[in-house]
Amino acid sequence: MLFSPVAVMARTVICCPSAASVATSVSAERVFVVAAVLTRHGKNIEVQLVQGYRAGLSGDEALGKFTRDALNLYPGYGILTTVVSELKTDRTAHVCGVDA
Repeated sequence: MLFSPVAVMARTVICCPSAASVATSVSAERVFVVAAVLTRHGKNIEVQLVQGYRAGLSGDEALGKFTRDALNLYPGYGILTTVVSELKTDRTAHVCGVDA
C-alpha cells in the first residue's frame, strides 16, 4: 500500500478575549482571524483544523500567539499550513459579542 489511511477530524477552536480586554487591546492592536491545519503522524495521519481570533501589532505576531496556543492544545501535532486575515475593529467586536 503506497498511502496510509487518513483519519480526518476537524475541530473549530474560537477564542475571544473578554469584553474588557477587547476594548483595550483593539484600540492599541489590530485583530486577526487565524487558522491552522495541524497534522500528527502515527498509524494513521490525523488532521485538525483550528481557528481563532488573536490581537497583535502585525499578522506575524498574531500568528505566533495562535500557533503557540494551538500546539499547546494539541501536543504531538505539527503545523502543516496557516492563514491570517485582519478583521476590522467593529466587525471583531460584533463577532466576539462586544458592543463597539
